[in-house]
Amino acid sequence: MPQSMSSLRPMRRPSFVWQAGLILLPVFIIAALALRAIIQDRTAVEREARGRAEEVARQCGKELERSWGFCWRSTTGIHSDGVII
Repeated sequence: MPQSMSSLRPMRRPSFVWQAGLILLPVFIIAALALRAIIQDRTAVEREARGRAEEVARQCGKELERSWGFCWRSTTGIHSDGVII
């Protein structure tokens, strides 16, 4: 039995929202991964910079101790009245 024209649904094209979503989804995923990598890299660089700064500070301290002829660690402290010596 043939169907009437009113019972047939017209072929609908996919909506623009689905097309945009399918195009933008990989873009957002890649952007999120890139942002995560940048944050991790920044953290690693900051950690390395702090380590190098500590090493340079130790070396400078040792050089000053040697050139001035005394050791800060043994001469510094807090006096009984709270004065830093």
